[in-house]
Amino acid sequence: HMAMEKMGYGYVWSHEDKISGIVADVANAKGIPSSSSDKGHSETLNKECEDIGIAYLNFINTLETNDIKEIYDYMCNDFYFVQSLRNMLCNHKNLDVYQLYIEALNSKINNIKFSAEFTQKQAKKYPNDVYYQEQATKSKELLAYAYKLEQGGIAAYNANLDIVLHRNAARLNQECEKAMKKLKQNPEYPLLEKMLTDLIKNGKKWYKTPGGWQQKPDEEDILAMYKIPGLEM
Repeated sequence: HMAMEKMGYGYVWSHEDKISGIVADVANAKGIPSSSSDKGHSETLNKECEDIGIAYLNFINTLETNDIKEIYDYMCNDFYFVQSLRNMLCNHKNLDVYQLYIEALNSKINNIKFSAEFTQKQAKKYPNDVYYQEQATKSKELLAYAYKLEQGGIAAYNANLDIVLHRNAARLNQECEKAMKKLKQNPEYPLLEKMLTDLIKNGKKWYKTPGGWQQKPDEEDILAMYKIPGLEM
């Protein structure tokens, strides 16, 4: 019960498997509302950090395959997390997982501040609107909360979560270092670095073909390949 509360869960959901059913029954017995629907828990900082940890673990699992194609295909994803990983590989730097958690916290702070400041502007714009005036009062509390997070970091949000994240970050960083050490012994690793550097600098991707790795030509180059002499577009 305490662990679920600290992780930010407002309720537990149950699927048709035995374990989920047991967890839901225990939750009910402890007074936590449970549901058979597929809801999950609210978008708290806990959830964001949980997602980061899972994504980084997936990255480590990909590295451990030591398969250059599989790793490169993974690194061709466009979301911010993978962009940071590309830079890590190309700059020979270890990415601090805890720093990713800090970025998630900063994003949460900015969202709170944006929402609160917008509400206050609306309250000034519509001084006779009861709803906006009530929301403006609540937004002051939100801003105070955001400033508290800025000053105290994740520990101010949840001291227990901060301890857990430091432990998780240390473990993930260690596992990543081991996987990278093995990967760098792969004869194709210098090629992976080159392909990732190209991806960072100009967005051009490489593709594995029966003849080896090749870079896909630009659209203009493709058109030139099929240009018929004497025929002008």
